[in-house]
Amino acid sequence: PLALLPFVVMFLLIISISTVQKNFKNEYIRKVQNQYPIDVFSYQEGQLNNFAYKDRVVTYDYYHAEDGKDEALYLAEENYSVFKTEGMIQYGTFPANINEVIVSHEYIESHFPNSKDYGNHIGTTIKFDNREYVISGILYSMDINKVVNGKNEKFSDYYNSDIYYRKKTGNIIYIPYTTISANFIKDEFKMKDSDIIMYRAYIKDLYKDSNVESSLRNVLYGSINFFDNEVRESQKVVDKITLLMFVIFIVCFVIACIFISSQIQIELFYRRKEIGFLQIFGLKKRRIKGIIMTGYMLKISVALLVAVCIYGVAVIIYKMIFESVVFCNVLHILAVLVAVYVVYWLMILLSTRKFLRKDIIKLVEK
Repeated sequence: PLALLPFVVMFLLIISISTVQKNFKNEYIRKVQNQYPIDVFSYQEGQLNNFAYKDRVVTYDYYHAEDGKDEALYLAEENYSVFKTEGMIQYGTFPANINEVIVSHEYIESHFPNSKDYGNHIGTTIKFDNREYVISGILYSMDINKVVNGKNEKFSDYYNSDIYYRKKTGNIIYIPYTTISANFIKDEFKMKDSDIIMYRAYIKDLYKDSNVESSLRNVLYGSINFFDNEVRESQKVVDKITLLMFVIFIVCFVIACIFISSQIQIELFYRRKEIGFLQIFGLKKRRIKGIIMTGYMLKISVALLVAVCIYGVAVIIYKMIFESVVFCNVLHILAVLVAVYVVYWLMILLSTRKFLRKDIIKLVEK
């Protein structure tokens, strides 16, 4: 059993690396879907005309209003709001009621200039356009030089990933979409310095359907949103690392085979009388070589079987804990296994052929 251990570990590593590479994207998305609005995207007018799944698109209209120096912007429901991202809300929580709002750090600075603890203003009632709202959350400062400690390093990137918030700073109140759409007039949102009309939308469970995902990526010219870019870039890194590890593994295995060849020579030396007498009794060298090689190939095959069994148990345990089924990339595994078996077979063939060239008498007498 101990002799099989190196091969078992080797096969487990191969299968594990392949599994990580194949399932990284789905598992990463599954993990972050409760932290980031990954199903949200922005599109230009006319882009979805040829989109096969446009009936599944839910679009937010652009609502905003101004009251003196204060500005009100829409606030999407929590699952599709950039403010669900960790490190966006400094004090308080996401609104639970339609009259609760999130305000910018600058809003508190402007309206409560002498305040020492902004967190004390959670629950405070404020007015906008003669309507009352309750502060449930306060964002970090928009100024990158302020409140660095505890602030999400990508605060600005995440904030600007929502097309309706892009470059919007100052005294801002973020009012729930159902509330702002009922009380204010919608407007067209145009990119600055252009006449391009933009929309913000989402498709529920976008990444659960690869056809929808790929089709949307095509109509949006390759990129769905900021979070999609992060996932794809991470996947590219994982793919490169996987390829590099496989190459390193094959090189190391070839080197290891040199040492394994020496071990086989030693094992055959201790079996020299057995091999010699088999030849005396009329067994041809080709037949003897086949028996020896079959024994060594069975050894590595048993190791593969043990590794597959251990892997199967690990997959079941993973499913029980994380409620997700993961499997390796079969094509990757087959390609690597073929390479491993070919190299191992050639090494056994050369070692056995070299040993069988010895004289029968010398094999028996030693």
